[in-house]
Amino acid sequence: MKSLLIKDFYSLRRQTLAIVTLLLFLLGIVIFLDKDPGSYTIIATLMSTLMISGVFVQEERMQWLSFALTMPIERRDYIRGKYILILILAGGGCLWGNLLVLFTGHIQGALWMSLVALCMAIGIGSGIIPLTLLWGSDYSRYIIILSSLTFIGLTLGIISPYYFLSSAAQDIKVTRALLFSPLWTIVFSLVCYKFSVHIFKNKEI
Repeated sequence: MKSLLIKDFYSLRRQTLAIVTLLLFLLGIVIFLDKDPGSYTIIATLMSTLMISGVFVQEERMQWLSFALTMPIERRDYIRGKYILILILAGGGCLWGNLLVLFTGHIQGALWMSLVALCMAIGIGSGIIPLTLLWGSDYSRYIIILSSLTFIGLTLGIISPYYFLSSAAQDIKVTRALLFSPLWTIVFSLVCYKFSVHIFKNKEI
């Protein structure tokens, strides 16, 4: 497992430099315009997590899986490693985004924005893995869009009925919806993980 993660981070070297450069540019814009840094946290978290697509592109280009499966690595370990990578990328992106919060002093609401950012990034990233295994990395742009629409659409579909039908005060409804998000993200990610394992077990390399 550790060797798989080291390989993935090695594959992400160039992407990381490009993402960091872009995030620094966006950071300068947000500071210059004196905007709420909460949106920057979401952007940083999402952009960091979406680098998982680059890992799949590199593996397919180098035909790495053909070599990897000759080693004592189970296919389930490969999938597990990808989901651990998503957690690491999302956490790193969220920490980077919160640097702006500390720099500007806009701490109010930072915890909620970080929670939203992590749930969105982990949910969308979890959906990318089975779709990429199913269709290949050549369609990575469409896969990212489809995964985003699926996760956000299902999330809104579940939360919206409660939000509009509940008689609770608005701030209570928002708080409950935010507290529900991590639970829903875990369920969605577990379903995607099971689906990924099933696809990869039956995939011919």
